Amino acid sequence: DKGWIGGRSVDRSIRVHEDMTEEELAEAYAQLRRIHGADLSNEHAARLLAAMAHKPGSRAKYRINATRAMFGGKRFRLTRTLTVGITRLSKRVVPTEAEPEPDITFLLSDRKRAVMESCGHVAISVARTGDVSVAAGVQYTTGGGAAEPGRDYVVKEGWLEFGPGEFEKDLRIQILDDDEHEDEKSFFVKLLSARASGSSLAVVDQKASSTEVVIIDDDDAGDLSFGYKEDELLVTGDAVETTARILVQRRNGACGKVTVRYYTEADSAIPGKDFEQVEGTLEFEAQQIEAYIEVKIMARNIAASGGGGVRVFLVG
Repeated sequence: DKGWIGGRSVDRSIRVHEDMTEEELAEAYAQLRRIHGADLSNEHAARLLAAMAHKPGSRAKYRINATRAMFGGKRFRLTRTLTVGITRLSKRVVPTEAEPEPDITFLLSDRKRAVMESCGHVAISVARTGDVSVAAGVQYTTGGGAAEPGRDYVVKEGWLEFGPGEFEKDLRIQILDDDEHEDEKSFFVKLLSARASGSSLAVVDQKASSTEVVIIDDDDAGDLSFGYKEDELLVTGDAVETTARILVQRRNGACGKVTVRYYTEADSAIPGKDFEQVEGTLEFEAQQIEAYIEVKIMARNIAASGGGGVRVFLVG
């Protein structure tokens, strides 16, 4: 809708009162038409007067309402007298050329697809609606998201061609697998433009022009835990000092390198007297399933005091 709106403020008054005759009411309508245009309907004129008049019970109210009722208007209240200033408006509309209706529309069937990293490829369904009797094609590309082209998937772009009678085809994107544990990543398949043979008009449905492909990692890094059935490990020794080697195991997978932080905390043993506090990071290389945390114990002091306890913590 292109055009202009302009005009000047007109200091005119329309008096609406309870003793308006039919002639006065007609004159009020005529004045409104001089201001708002000759094509102002009785319904719209009555609505303008209704905006000025709110007091019920007058004869003018009934005349205005009767006129509105003739044209399907709703009833309203009328005040005794109201003076308003009215601004004259003019509007010239320049019509725009309507876009032609497309013969063929391309769209993606799914907003989102999830695949395992080891799947090999993902098939994205592309559909066309409308005239399927002619050859047509749609341009596509891949990209965006956190997934890395050439590492997580193979970039693919070009035109997907539909022959006469074909209304759905798959776009196959290769997914790349590795042995590293990773978070979920995604990329997008997008439709860009369309074409058709002859004089047919083909377009892309912009509301269904993109599919997000989520790659789920299936290289399980495993779970880390202490390698004992019970929650306690008993360390004995008569020497002045002994070293407790605490086993940490990796279960349910061993893909990639992982690390875990550890530290000790006194229970009933006294730090510095019964044991040396330690903290650090334990590293597991790819396919490594066991590692040890070493804690120095002052056995003589513990024996003299009757024993003690030390807590060891793993922090992810």
